[in-house]
Amino acid sequence: MCKKIICLIFSICLCVGFSSGQEQLKIDFSIVGGPVESGYEAYTATLEVANTFTEQSFQAFGTTVTVQPTWPSAAPAAAMQMHDRSTDDRYAYTGEYGSLIQDWTGTDGREANANPLILTLSGLPKGNYSWLSYHHDGIDQTGVFSVTVNDALDSITTEDVEITNSSGGDSITDFESISKFSTEFTSNGTDDVTFEFTITSSTTNLGTAFFVMNGFEIERTSGVSLNIAKKPQPQHKEKDVLPDVILTWTPGDSADKHNVFFGVDFNDVNDATIDEPLGTTVSPGQALDANTYIPENLEFGKTYYWRVDEVNAPSSPGINKGNIWSFT
Repeated sequence: MCKKIICLIFSICLCVGFSSGQEQLKIDFSIVGGPVESGYEAYTATLEVANTFTEQSFQAFGTTVTVQPTWPSAAPAAAMQMHDRSTDDRYAYTGEYGSLIQDWTGTDGREANANPLILTLSGLPKGNYSWLSYHHDGIDQTGVFSVTVNDALDSITTEDVEITNSSGGDSITDFESISKFSTEFTSNGTDDVTFEFTITSSTTNLGTAFFVMNGFEIERTSGVSLNIAKKPQPQHKEKDVLPDVILTWTPGDSADKHNVFFGVDFNDVNDATIDEPLGTTVSPGQALDANTYIPENLEFGKTYYWRVDEVNAPSSPGINKGNIWSFT
């Protein structure tokens, strides 16, 4: 009897541990045979050898998730980077997670057609996820890059993400101070999710010419409804939009009609309803295929906010409140 109880407890512990571990994927980019940070799994490749940057599989979230960095088809192999920087006498990083930070994958922007590095995630189950990536060089790289995340809901670009270094001016040697990029994204359980990393700093200066990524962490945060409006054009937070812009979006899966709210105040657009527009411009009950809106009298240099609520088909009644999008 005791043996059965012990076995049962052991089995439960294994299952609980397995389930918990499946809710996170932690990847350390490393050279083949290089160091791998404890608690992370290695994505390995060889510096400037194109056929080593393969689609590699990892068990996470109760399934198989694949990870692959790629570059434009015209990019030379010399653009494709995978370094262990600790072999250089200038290496100065001494903080925690040394095995994670000492090596990185990335792009040599001095090569033609090098941008962007596209990281493709395949096989993620339907749900919402958090993302955290690390961008630090233990020597002298200190460039700037943008990130475009293409997921089930949107295509959103974040500009001016910095790369920190340990011996090229920043002199950062502790883990808390290194550059990190965090965001959230959504998978519909079918399509790939991609992260496009583009160097935006000068590539004529060696110290700012490289994109650097040490590793990343993904954690599932919740399930997801795909019934909200998604993929806005212009993209969320896009700048330099022309005043004759036509706003478009992709309808939610159960949408029958659209209620559009447009204005210059975030809180008003967020709180507005058909009955209480709060000073916003409202376009209620647009037909399913009328997924466009033309705002009037836009002013240069001003930021505008908009929201699309999806009115469900009669077979699935209800209204799905949309995200707040903006452009300038």
